[in-house]
Amino acid sequence: MKIKSLCFIGLLMPFFANAQNPSFDDDFSHLLKSFTQCDKTFFSDLNKKIYRNYFPIVNLPNGYSKFVTKSNNNPKKSRLTFDPPIIFNGLKIESFDQSQYIYNEHLKYYFWGFNTDNTFEEIKSALSWVDWQISADNTLNIANALFYKNGVWSDNKHVLNNTSPVKGTAENILFLETDNIIGKVTIQCTIQGDIPLKELRRFRPDL
Repeated sequence: MKIKSLCFIGLLMPFFANAQNPSFDDDFSHLLKSFTQCDKTFFSDLNKKIYRNYFPIVNLPNGYSKFVTKSNNNPKKSRLTFDPPIIFNGLKIESFDQSQYIYNEHLKYYFWGFNTDNTFEEIKSALSWVDWQISADNTLNIANALFYKNGVWSDNKHVLNNTSPVKGTAENILFLETDNIIGKVTIQCTIQGDIPLKELRRFRPDL
């Protein structure tokens, strides 16, 4: 598994103050649960009308939706900054980021997730429904790790940091990482490797 840090200045976007809507916590909890599955469920849930009360969202022609993010002179990276930050279960969530790095036909990286000021332990406590584990090399907090080979997805018991999937294979993982450059912790999903378009659409129908 290869990690790519996001480093750029976020574009401020208006955000409806959740303190004024007592149902926000329930709605955002549902959205976070779908996000942590790291698949198309998140983009399906964003299609629900309720989330347009809180976020800038665009409908996609395939029946899914996505956050409206903008890049800062970098087409590989984009961000939606929450102003003010979202306060949820003790977490201070400041932005949603996404990025992609396409090196060749057989090696592609896609990342999407949230930035926060909180510690790993605070995040794991707030996202109590996630079954967090430690990667095989003891360097990453991970969850829902999957491995793709020969047309089949299976549980990935051997996630290693700073490695790239070999030709014919791919990974899908939820992970926590400290970005020392921007001073935030990222709660991110990734799908990376040699990913057939059909399989990519199962996880990222917004692309």
